[in-house]
Amino acid sequence: MTTAAWFAKGLQEFANGNIDFVNDDIREILVDVADWGVAITGATNATPIVITANSHGFSDGDVVMIVGVGGNTAANGTFIVANSDTNTFELTSYQASGVADGTNVAGNGSYTSGGYVISMEANEDLADLPAGGRVSTTALSSKTVSGRGVLDAANTTHSSVTGDSVELIVHYYHTGTESTSTLLYAIGSGTGFPLTPDGNNVVVTYPAAGIAQL
Repeated sequence: MTTAAWFAKGLQEFANGNIDFVNDDIREILVDVADWGVAITGATNATPIVITANSHGFSDGDVVMIVGVGGNTAANGTFIVANSDTNTFELTSYQASGVADGTNVAGNGSYTSGGYVISMEANEDLADLPAGGRVSTTALSSKTVSGRGVLDAANTTHSSVTGDSVELIVHYYHTGTESTSTLLYAIGSGTGFPLTPDGNNVVVTYPAAGIAQL
């Protein structure tokens, strides 16, 4: 299964029965996170990892997703913010249930460059994802939900993709109105990431175990 990080609103909408993954129109966006997230300029090789992201705006307890950090790759993933101030915050572990367990995240190397952080709580609907960050969009097909709450669908093909680099895949519930099209989850790792579009088709291949789990 892919490592999918749920947006808080998307998970709540599923829990409330407001989204039918199989029968509703679910779409996939290839995202240039540089046009969406807050840029990271440092990630300490320590326990906990301390992220530097100037004027990040996050508060303790916020759930965030980080992608694109070079060197200290343990800083990439989904975390809960701790000990935040204006320009820095610490990373604590995030459980599948979204509960903060207070475990400090350890670094695994020296930071070299890059990285962006996005909020999994403040970003709720398609309107929160800037148009400049949307590289390509396509609909999911052959969608299923197993008895274990595993979401799956056929592999997708994005035709003749051009534009900025892609670091993130986002699935959302498409209503035709951006302010009500709920962001479901984001996938920030996989073979071929980050992707630099070259005008050819981009095929997203999902593992047999499924895309995401409730």
